[in-house]
Amino acid sequence: MKKIVKYIVLFFNLLAVLVLLSACLAPLISPEKMPFLAFWGLVMPYSIILNVLFIVFWVLKARFYFSISLIAMLIAWPTTRTSFPYHRSDKTELQEGFKVMSYNVRVFDRYNWSKDKNNVSDMIRFIKKQNVDVLCLQEFGVATSPGSGVTETFILNSFKEFPYHYIHYNPNSRTKRYRQGLAIFSRYPISNRGLEGDISLQKGCSIFADIKVKNDYFRIINSHFESIHFNNKYDIIEGIDSDNYKTRIKGAIRSINRAAIQHSKSTELITNIAHHSPHPVVLCADMNNTPVSYSYHKLSKELKDAYLHQNTGFGTTYNGTYPFLRIDFIFHSESLPFTKYERKKVNYSDHFPVMAVFALE
Repeated sequence: MKKIVKYIVLFFNLLAVLVLLSACLAPLISPEKMPFLAFWGLVMPYSIILNVLFIVFWVLKARFYFSISLIAMLIAWPTTRTSFPYHRSDKTELQEGFKVMSYNVRVFDRYNWSKDKNNVSDMIRFIKKQNVDVLCLQEFGVATSPGSGVTETFILNSFKEFPYHYIHYNPNSRTKRYRQGLAIFSRYPISNRGLEGDISLQKGCSIFADIKVKNDYFRIINSHFESIHFNNKYDIIEGIDSDNYKTRIKGAIRSINRAAIQHSKSTELITNIAHHSPHPVVLCADMNNTPVSYSYHKLSKELKDAYLHQNTGFGTTYNGTYPFLRIDFIFHSESLPFTKYERKKVNYSDHFPVMAVFALE
């Protein structure tokens, strides 16, 4: 009986290793060629955890099988370090600079997901308290009339400390009562601005603004990649007891693959903006994907991921059903001196806000 249990555990150990090593291919191969790899990239955090647990299990059992997962982890390290970086200390000395926040505000709780009538006012109070210089908001959803929810006028009046802003609304989201888009708020003058991407935010969109901070200019890019749409129809965890569980899994994988293909197209647009920018770039993005993805791999060739400089762990930014997912990012030009990265675990949205501070020369 013990042998049977051992071989069953060993089988699942090998399966976890296979998933881990398969996920390592996701950043290297375009989803347009092999879309199914996008799913393995998304589950990388869980495969890391599983392999660590198998290492501990076999060590406690005094079995050499621990080397299976250990060798796999060493092989996968160049990829896994973007999901789970390690630094001895997260503390850095804060220098003078400008502070940027990226936050998916989930259309300001328009449909009352939080079940808290004070959620929007608490969210705005929290944002103001962070004292940022540039604020990039994704899923910037507002009502077109006061009786239909939070309006643009209300938001602008709430953020009077930001005298400059650029808001782009998705033409396909506009109704008689509502519209949704992207927004950049700044304490500093905006000298130039633009739009890149599909007019439908469901397929990804990016806006940029060139901002003058003292004697320096910076290009701020705010981007929202296509959502994977893990709604009730495809929610794997919440639907685990349902009769159509297999259908949910297949639908979720199709949704991931479809989004990943669109993500690669959005990435091309962003890298083009960054590459041709006359100024250092700061990219705030809800990528709806993890660091183990083709899109992240392409972007990281052009820009640096602020989280990797000084942080340890998964750095979860998705505040939803699936834990350990870092899908919100702040990238920056290599020439731009970086001093600090922060993530705030507040429950005003299904995303956590992330912030970065950049030194001024």
